[in-house]
Amino acid sequence: MKNIKRFGGLILIMSIMFIYSCELDSECKYCKTVTYEKDNGNWVVVEESAEEEYCGEALDEIEAEDPVIVGNNKTEWECY
Repeated sequence: MKNIKRFGGLILIMSIMFIYSCELDSECKYCKTVTYEKDNGNWVVVEESAEEEYCGEALDEIEAEDPVIVGNNKTEWECY
């Protein structure tokens, strides 16, 4: 019984270390998509998504994306 508890504890500790080691190595930011509409030459916010945290490669991909412009609307990622 002791061996099973030790093994279970070891697996739990290793799992926690694996999860946090990946997160600690990468930068994280909160990002959302924002849609603007051009109104008299100015971009006005018409819609925003909920903010979510992105880290590592996912964050790099988001920050590398160019804004998408369709007609008078522009949608882009904003991260902080």
